[in-house]
Amino acid sequence: MTYAEFNIDNYKIEFFNSLFGNERILVNKTEVSNKFSFIGTKHKFDLSSNHFILSSSFKALGKRELDLKLEKNQKLIENLNIDLNPNYRIYW
Repeated sequence: MTYAEFNIDNYKIEFFNSLFGNERILVNKTEVSNKFSFIGTKHKFDLSSNHFILSSSFKALGKRELDLKLEKNQKLIENLNIDLNPNYRIYW
């Protein structure tokens, strides 16, 4: 399931998250980070001597949201707040 897509310079950065908590970051269809998280994590990767961090944060109480922050060289360049489908559930 794709949640977000960022177009920075000549790069297409995609964020994927599965129902089982597996988060993947693809840059131009090449995986640069893969982590497991139910509440959020930070993905760090480098592109053309620039340092990127894509942070995810899952809010399960109240309105179910996924907050994504993309930083380039320690500066916030984009912040997305995504409402999740009410049928999206985490199964333990």
